[in-house]
Amino acid sequence: MVLLAAVAIPVGASIVYTYPPSQYDFYPRCIFHSVTGLHCAGCGATRCVGALVHGNIEQAFAYNPL
Repeated sequence: MVLLAAVAIPVGASIVYTYPPSQYDFYPRCIFHSVTGLHCAGCGATRCVGALVHGNIEQAFAYNPL
């Protein structure tokens, strides 16, 4: 399990770094937001991670403070 996380986290971070979620549409959409139009606690999480891997902490906090 630790080995899986040790591989998945850097691979995921490199994908988000290379293909920023704010510019590409292949990332999964929030079903709750699509159905209700409301933001859930996870809305903006992918964009938040994208901003974090680029070192933009202020923008990451703006996307999702959690």
